Amino acid sequence: SVPPMSGWQIHLSAPERQRLRSVGYWRSATQPELPHPAAYIDAEWPQPERQATIQYLRSGAVCARRQGFSTCRFCGQTGRELGDADLTDGTWIWPEGLPHYLEQHAVRPPDEFLGHLRQYRFCLPGPIIPAEITIVRLEPTLLHSMVRSEDADTVLFRLARSPGRRALYLGVVVNKATGCFCVEFNEEFLAAERQRVARSMNPPQWRLMVRRLLGL
Repeated sequence: SVPPMSGWQIHLSAPERQRLRSVGYWRSATQPELPHPAAYIDAEWPQPERQATIQYLRSGAVCARRQGFSTCRFCGQTGRELGDADLTDGTWIWPEGLPHYLEQHAVRPPDEFLGHLRQYRFCLPGPIIPAEITIVRLEPTLLHSMVRSEDADTVLFRLARSPGRRALYLGVVVNKATGCFCVEFNEEFLAAERQRVARSMNPPQWRLMVRRLLGL
């Protein structure tokens, strides 16, 4: 077993995704056949195992993103707390917002899922897919101009030369134990882009006046 990680991604094929077992997907207007989380409330669930489960859920690898954030079926909360991603450990798949239900609404996942976590002592059970398969599935443009190196735990891709301010990506790390990957972004580039967008959305007063005069 390997320790849980957070902030990692995995590229799965359609057959690989179909083999995953789902947990924590709740009834909605478009999926009325799914259960309601109220059926899984257990206020007596021991806190240590609850916290270990929450940590495990948050350490899964992102395998998909949805169009917009989920909404809590109890309190109506949405946004980052509920998330927009699906996470996996290679056996199960769950929505990013599932920990919210455990923390805020005393929801306890099914015994079958908890048995899986207990079996592996709340650690990821092993590689979701082999690291070399992950590397093959990475977008070729992502690895462009990058040099490969590796140690006992990771395969690392870094830019062959010092990145300029316009370089979006600095490197990619692939974890050999899980097959997951993490992209390192150029924070200087991202900060400049955020400032550019902010200036475009919130122009200085004189720019607003010129735009109004010109009918822009």
